[in-house]
Amino acid sequence: MKTAFVTVGTTSFQALIDRVVQEDVLEQLSLLSFDIIRLQYGKGSPPTLPDNLHGLVIESYDFKPSLDDDIQSADVIISHAGAGTILEAMAAQKSMVVVINDTLMHNHQTELAQAMASRKHVIACTVKTLHQACQDLDDYGFVPFEKGDPSKLVTLTNAIMAQPERAQNETTGNRKQSDEEHPGPLSYILATLVALLAAYLCYTL
Repeated sequence: MKTAFVTVGTTSFQALIDRVVQEDVLEQLSLLSFDIIRLQYGKGSPPTLPDNLHGLVIESYDFKPSLDDDIQSADVIISHAGAGTILEAMAAQKSMVVVINDTLMHNHQTELAQAMASRKHVIACTVKTLHQACQDLDDYGFVPFEKGDPSKLVTLTNAIMAQPERAQNETTGNRKQSDEEHPGPLSYILATLVALLAAYLCYTL
């Protein structure tokens, strides 16, 4: 049974969950011969399903102790842009659609998703462009991320850091909230790079 696994990790990304079950996306996934859509909605709410599921079986849950089984059994993963989830999917050599939450302040997810997409490790999109991303799945030509290749890690790190001017402007610009309430984007980028390094070390052991 061909399965699409949709995950938001430990967060809430209701817009993604609700968009996946709209009829145009379900129809597109059905045209790509998917049978099951498995939704992990995290801190959000279960989706409200339309009357026409286009022959698809929709399963949903909030959390599990581990997502490993669902990642391994999926033919494609549609995910929020969290570094941990992206790395798990790449380690499993899965085709992946990374959906950027463009409503977030200091959105470090954009840099990570675009760096991955520029090397065709993933398709990057937003909630609004998810349908087009699903249309592109069959012909995208995903390039697997090679485990244990330090040059890949260096290249990816450089790509994530390729927008220093934008990050600096956001960091030094006027804020409505204090730094203590909302850490700057460079803090998020640093955390992402640490996650990438940790993943690289784990994959090479």
